[in-house]
Amino acid sequence: MNNYFGIKPRLKPMGPYGLVLFSFLAFQVGACNPKNAGFLAGKNVLTTSKDDKVKNDTDSEKVDIPANISGSYLICALRKSASDTDLSSEYGCRLNESGTEQKLDLGSNQNRVKWSSDIQGNIRIEQMPAGSLYHATYTLTGANRASIQDLAGRMEVLVQWFNPGSTQALPFKNQPLLDVLRPASSVGDSSAPILQGQGLDPTDPGTL
Repeated sequence: MNNYFGIKPRLKPMGPYGLVLFSFLAFQVGACNPKNAGFLAGKNVLTTSKDDKVKNDTDSEKVDIPANISGSYLICALRKSASDTDLSSEYGCRLNESGTEQKLDLGSNQNRVKWSSDIQGNIRIEQMPAGSLYHATYTLTGANRASIQDLAGRMEVLVQWFNPGSTQALPFKNQPLLDVLRPASSVGDSSAPILQGQGLDPTDPGTL
């Protein structure tokens, strides 16, 4: 088709800048469409809602430990040393109040503190009642005295805090047994078997 001057127009191919401009204009037209705008807005709302849900789930898992518990310190004492006829050693462990030698009163938080260890085999952990001298006892067993001594030398005492309804536990004390070990007499454990006729063994950690 000729134009007014009788010259047939020639269509030039669209260059790279023209393609960019065309794509931009097409996107703007599509965004102005109410249906598309609603879809984009809805997608943004869904994304925000998902992020909020993750944040809320994270907030619900936060663990808050009372200051008197987080500020306490860990001690353990050897109550019974393994012998050739009784291949088990028993350690009593507890949290002491900060700045004192007194056992920490957990009060209503008694069931929120869990005692455990980094070692799973050949160890039995018993959480003690509120009025006991210790918060927990650890009984170590083995094939012979040497293996029990080795276990005691490698073991770490782990204390964890649980919030009601939470699926997470927060370890707030994690120390090697030998680093916090004391003689049973120093914590007033007069009923400890090691103080009731069981001889002291210089090769067994904590007996001296």
